[in-house]
Amino acid sequence: MKKISIVFVLTIMLFALSCSKSSPGVEQPTQTPVPEKSSAKSITEFSVMNMQASIVDSTNSITLVLPPGTTLNKLTPYVTVSGKATVSPASLAEVDFTNPVVYTVTAEDGTQRKYTVRVTNTKRTEKEINLFTINGLYGNINKTNMTITLQMPVGTDITSLAPEINISDGAKVSPASREVINFTNPVTYTVTAEDGGVQKYTVTVTAKKSSEKNILSFNLDHPNLSADYYGASADTVIGVFKPTDNAIDFYCTKDAVNGLRKIVPLIKVSDKATISPASGVAQDFNLPVTYTITAEDGSSRTVTVTFKRFDLGYVNAETVKATYLRPGKNSYAVGEEVMVDVTANMYWVLTRSSITYVKYLSGSTQVSAFRIKKMYSDGSRFWFECKETGNYDMYFIYANTIGPKFNVVIN
Repeated sequence: MKKISIVFVLTIMLFALSCSKSSPGVEQPTQTPVPEKSSAKSITEFSVMNMQASIVDSTNSITLVLPPGTTLNKLTPYVTVSGKATVSPASLAEVDFTNPVVYTVTAEDGTQRKYTVRVTNTKRTEKEINLFTINGLYGNINKTNMTITLQMPVGTDITSLAPEINISDGAKVSPASREVINFTNPVTYTVTAEDGGVQKYTVTVTAKKSSEKNILSFNLDHPNLSADYYGASADTVIGVFKPTDNAIDFYCTKDAVNGLRKIVPLIKVSDKATISPASGVAQDFNLPVTYTITAEDGSSRTVTVTFKRFDLGYVNAETVKATYLRPGKNSYAVGEEVMVDVTANMYWVLTRSSITYVKYLSGSTQVSAFRIKKMYSDGSRFWFECKETGNYDMYFIYANTIGPKFNVVIN
């Protein structure tokens, strides 16, 4: 019974189907085929700054070499891909190409392809020192011999100098610019190009040698002029003169012979200069003595020192009375140097021990003799140092004869 029912149902279904096909005037629906999505996923163009990269599809690699010095960490490549595909990073997006970068292309159908992009720049070969300066002075660069020479002013300490150096772009230099260097001997500077090439420069820095050759002071160490004060006890005679003078004159008594054989000059000359005969060597000044001063640069000149004789017989009370003292000013601070002009040369004081300079507190008793620091060799001017505060009268004394006074206030 069950089998008969199944057969019956199938028969009815076939009948209905045949009826539907054969029914006139009934339009049947048409099925539209679904289109396939694209699987294309290639990078077709890759460029930076209008420079085209090399694209190798077989290895999914892209390479691009940019000009020397191009910064790689902020580039914006222009990228085109297959139709309907997308790319990441996107075209014109800023990318750091310090290391290789992977670009992913996604096709319309969702499939992907990855490209490894390598962007580099050409290594520069330049390795030159273009500028070498110290304290604003320019070195002479010889690019044939690879040497640099520079002369500094007189007195420059060449053991501690910091040159400023300008070199080729992308290169490095050792020692570095502004590094403190001792240039007592020539120094080698090494410039390394971006591509690793090396160039060495030999740098020679010297200080200009001084041409100064002057006698700055000429002090006389004499047995009769050896105490701390002029006058009764006397002092070392310090000759003051222009350093460029070619003659220095001192004065002595008419009969001074043996004493002149025992004078030991203490001489100071220009820095780096030498003098012959040397300082501290006893000389016989009964005749003029010629000294040769040689500068650091080898140039030289001569200075003649002469002791001129005078007769002490004319030094008397009237001489003392006629010798006026004229200070540069009347008020000084303690420790300041006082300069005093005189109306007549007073070199006679150096050998006439009975004549002395004194200073008195006004209306009081004698304090002491002047403390003389130096005097012109002809005795026309002398200097002393203010040691104590007070209001002083200063003058010469000879055989109870007092010369004209001058007053000075030491504050």
